[in-house]
Amino acid sequence: MVCEPRPQRLQQLELRLERAVLDSQQSLELFLRHVVIDARPAARAFGLCCEPWQARLVASIAPAVECIAGVRPDYHGPRSFYFVLPRGHDKTGLVGRLVNWAVAFSRQPICAIAAAAKQDQAALLLASMKAEIDLNPWLAERLRVYSDAVVGPGGVLRVISAEANTASGLKADLIVCDELTFWRGRALFDVLFSGREKRSQSVFIIITNAGVAGSWQHALLQAARADRRHWCVYEAPVNTLLATWMNPARIAAMRAMIPRGHARRVFDNQWIDRSEAPLLPFELIQQCVAAGCLWNAGAELNRQAELYLGVDIGRTRDRTVIWTIERLGDVAWTREIKVLHDTPFARQKFEIRNRIVRQVCGALIDKGAIGCQLAEELEAEFPHVVAGVQLNPARQGRLALAFKTACETRHIRLPDDAELFADLQLVEQVETGAQGFPVIKTHRGETGHADRFWAGALALAAMPLDRPRLCPAPQGRRSEHG
Repeated sequence: MVCEPRPQRLQQLELRLERAVLDSQQSLELFLRHVVIDARPAARAFGLCCEPWQARLVASIAPAVECIAGVRPDYHGPRSFYFVLPRGHDKTGLVGRLVNWAVAFSRQPICAIAAAAKQDQAALLLASMKAEIDLNPWLAERLRVYSDAVVGPGGVLRVISAEANTASGLKADLIVCDELTFWRGRALFDVLFSGREKRSQSVFIIITNAGVAGSWQHALLQAARADRRHWCVYEAPVNTLLATWMNPARIAAMRAMIPRGHARRVFDNQWIDRSEAPLLPFELIQQCVAAGCLWNAGAELNRQAELYLGVDIGRTRDRTVIWTIERLGDVAWTREIKVLHDTPFARQKFEIRNRIVRQVCGALIDKGAIGCQLAEELEAEFPHVVAGVQLNPARQGRLALAFKTACETRHIRLPDDAELFADLQLVEQVETGAQGFPVIKTHRGETGHADRFWAGALALAAMPLDRPRLCPAPQGRRSEHG
């Protein structure tokens, strides 16, 4: 029996698939030329529709990923990457593509972790990876997709979320943080970033929208920009549409349906203030930041220091914050910001009292319902130093305006602290009241309910700026007390 020759078209297809596998074994960049993606109007190879800005991203990151896969062992460039791109710019797709290649074609077994803010975002990442696997039969032969993992001959990927405590103890060669600016806290990030030291050649990738100025994600970006030896940073230009597949008319329609600030983040790639109209914008806060502001551990206190306290009381949901300032001339230098969360009132009283007895000249304490007894007890013990304050709307307006004025005139110095910056931006001026003071709206965030803001405002109010100093300027620093 004579076998009929295989159709030429089928032979050509088989040859293309074989070539895709052979090339992918050689490098990530060759893999990206072959892999078919869910493009519009029809699926196409990434190499045929890759735009110049995408090619630049790939060129910067591919050598590091190839290094951990044993393809390019002589690589000595950055191993940490921070990419900031607007919505719709294939961020999740790019992450999935990189990891699919690593798990399918690494020459040495690797462990990869892809982390997202929530389970649903992690599921989107996994779905993106599976969609491209399904479009590429030659890739599907090498990879198996499970509910929280992708397994291949080159290794395994685990997909986790910041909602679950599942990262401790893992040794990962490749770590991807997807949409980092939507992570509410940094606990998972810290575990992943510190744990990378278990693998000396590990690669760490952050790919995200722009976020909130002054947040820990923003502080991390600034540190990455300054460390070109270890970090490669790419930020899409602000107000620039890089991706030609994005439809301006559709973006305009979506923009009209979401808050203005959120739209600026996800469409315009702008780092924004935490609220639409914060009383203290990030730029204003930044001009008050001073190096060496806080007390250094172990340093001696000059006994002539003129100190003031502001205390905002919380218990479970809100924080208790004790803000200590030192007066130098007419400038209030922040020396300590002590944050107590879910702390019994007896311990709170101890912490506050421990600071008052060390030459504090004046202290204002939030005397709201939750802190009334605590404030009254301290007023009775320190009658000429401590005063309780009811934070009613009118007084909040006056305190907030005084805090803003102190920042505008640089009569206050602040430490460089991302959580402080976030908290200070939670207070928003809604309108101006009848007596010229702002009507305040306080937002709630992962750092609290603007508890640091109100403690700082109370500390400033405790310090009189309209009279001579009580004592000479100090010549030392005081150790932080606990």
